[in-house]
Amino acid sequence: MKYFTLFILALISSFLYSQEDAEVEGGNLFFGLNLGVFQSNNKTAVIYNGNVTTYGVNYFFQNQFIQPELDLYFKYDYRIESFADPSLMRYRPTLNIGGHGGIKLSENASVYADVNLLQLKVEDFFTVAINNPNDPTTIGETYEQIPIFGEESRTNINLGIQSNFYNENGITAYFNLFGNVNTTRLDKNYFVINNKVYTIVHNAIANGNNNGQVNLQQTVPPGGVGYGGGAGLGAKYKFNDKFTFDANYYAIYTRTNMNVDLKPFGLNHALVARIIWG
Repeated sequence: MKYFTLFILALISSFLYSQEDAEVEGGNLFFGLNLGVFQSNNKTAVIYNGNVTTYGVNYFFQNQFIQPELDLYFKYDYRIESFADPSLMRYRPTLNIGGHGGIKLSENASVYADVNLLQLKVEDFFTVAINNPNDPTTIGETYEQIPIFGEESRTNINLGIQSNFYNENGITAYFNLFGNVNTTRLDKNYFVINNKVYTIVHNAIANGNNNGQVNLQQTVPPGGVGYGGGAGLGAKYKFNDKFTFDANYYAIYTRTNMNVDLKPFGLNHALVARIIWG
């Protein structure tokens, strides 16, 4: 965290120093909208595989009030053969939406901030073994793959500096360096059998009711604050004095904080287009 703090202080110092004599045609402020694609690393996707919480897949298969539903569906003796393979859990590419704004320090340098909102999704399956003694076409058990899903909210805040290395005929090429702060929250984790959704609960407390059933009450869901940094390359085309089209690729090496035991660093990628005013 101290390196991120030093990075922010360096940016502020650069801004204050440059404002003493920077004169930029058209004004210093600019802002715009981000729209693009974000690909997260998969190091935290394992949390959705159905076997990292007390109230995961096993809980439903062993719960006396839920077992009759499963017995009716599978019909014969059944058991969990395997959980979703942690190494195969993957985040899908997701839409990156946000805002962009900053201050021009000179014709070739600026400081900026991005705030991007992400809705990440994971999809895999676990396997149930079924023993049907009345089916002569099978020997031993048959297997059914049960889909399992995860949904996650993430916010990326990037604060950095942008420097141009080419500027001709309305086209500008640049590189950027930035610090990153991110917040993560697990929204949903569930599996589906016979079109019925079974919600896996993380960080829960269990309360009994008058019928002897167990109710799960979720406390604070997994998630937290992470930090890191990144770099990117981009190009701009200036339509007129007010509007500019900007396309930018960047990579973020950052910590994603899901809980005290799962907060790895990893590399993420984003491809973003912007319309900038100013």
